[in-house]
Amino acid sequence: MNIKPVPDSDLARAAEKLVLEVSTRSMVNHCVRTYRFGETLGMKHALKPDWEVLYIASLLHDLGLEAPYDGPGDFETNGAAAAERLLLAAGASDRTASLVRSAIDIHTQLIAAEDERPEVKLLHLGAMVDAIGSGLDQIPNDVVAQILHESPRLAWKSVVAALVAKQIAAKPDCRAAVVERRFSFLDRIRNAPFPE
Repeated sequence: MNIKPVPDSDLARAAEKLVLEVSTRSMVNHCVRTYRFGETLGMKHALKPDWEVLYIASLLHDLGLEAPYDGPGDFETNGAAAAERLLLAAGASDRTASLVRSAIDIHTQLIAAEDERPEVKLLHLGAMVDAIGSGLDQIPNDVVAQILHESPRLAWKSVVAALVAKQIAAKPDCRAAVVERRFSFLDRIRNAPFPE
């Protein structure tokens, strides 16, 4: 598989600029891998998302884990609101900004996998492939290798586990804390089938 270029638009470049400013290279690469895995699953299942929206949502989906966008409440909701503000300020349509916000806000919830909007579904699926290996068996090994070559993991398991643990410690009733209690999500991240 030849990896095709990512969407290239003013909005996509604005999202790239922001994530590069506030995130480590490890987190930036996770965001790109999220898009690539979502893109691959979308093509496999003949889904037709707005690829620009999926790319932007993928780039910004963990914004709420970063200090400038952290705050009371769930990191997903904080990041979703920040992404919407950024996009509207950059000239995005209300539809685009709202769809990105919705996708980010529920990307860690299982309901996202059943959402009729392909951008919402594929953001969730792509993130779960990269975070815990869920759905990895649907992607050919050579495609996985190419995605990992393009965007190396750079000890991402440790990086994200520390960020999520910080959220849980500061906000014991947040969504991340609930997911951790129900599914031992941090252990699932640490045991994901990827070399670091």
